[in-house]
Amino acid sequence: MSNPVLSEKMAEKFLNYDESYEKMTISGTVLKTSFLFSILLLTSIYTYFLTIKGMTDKAGIFSSIGLIGGLITASILIFSRNKALYAPLSMLYAGLEGLCIGSITSMFTALFGNSIALNAVLLVFCAMFSVLFLYSTRIIKCTQKFMATLTASMLAILIIYSINIIALFINPSYASIFDGNSAFGIGFSIIVCIIGALSYISDFHTIEQAKKMGVSKDFEWYGAFSIMVTTIWVYIEILRLLAKANSRR
Repeated sequence: MSNPVLSEKMAEKFLNYDESYEKMTISGTVLKTSFLFSILLLTSIYTYFLTIKGMTDKAGIFSSIGLIGGLITASILIFSRNKALYAPLSMLYAGLEGLCIGSITSMFTALFGNSIALNAVLLVFCAMFSVLFLYSTRIIKCTQKFMATLTASMLAILIIYSINIIALFINPSYASIFDGNSAFGIGFSIIVCIIGALSYISDFHTIEQAKKMGVSKDFEWYGAFSIMVTTIWVYIEILRLLAKANSRR
């Protein structure tokens, strides 16, 4: 699958051949996803206002804790086989990522105004529900060819970002090719945002397949976690795109 966090192979970990266990539902996954986003919103508001009030050092510390802690928590979630950990770790991940997202958002709003964050949030939800509509109506089908193309595209983006980071240390002007506000830089960001939005297809498909497989209810937390990972990526990419577009004015 394109999203390494969520795959049908991962869903198989939640299979239980004892018919007495409670099975996952789509509505349960939606409810848990909403709950995780509520946690992320609360912690992001905290670091956002810390920065706005001038407490940048404190906000920076919390942001670093959120970034490093989020990566560690996500790694444990992905590789752990203890299903009892998925609920608390998913909530912890949401809280930690919120600390980081709030700080990042405040930096963009300081440069481009408060509207950039609101526009980014609106575009994220528009992208999510548009892709959900395209998937549910089967206008876009999650075929093997689609997934192979999406996976290759995401791998290409990862390689470009890795090269970009190296270029920053060698000669910052090289990195500006992709990070700058040129037509090429904006075009690249648009492509990345589209690929990020399309990765929701793999999330929706795997959650749907997991329900058909009859996996245990613990998978609802894992499915919610995976959607959050995709959403955070798409949000940051849309922020970057809007920043590039605004800087051209």
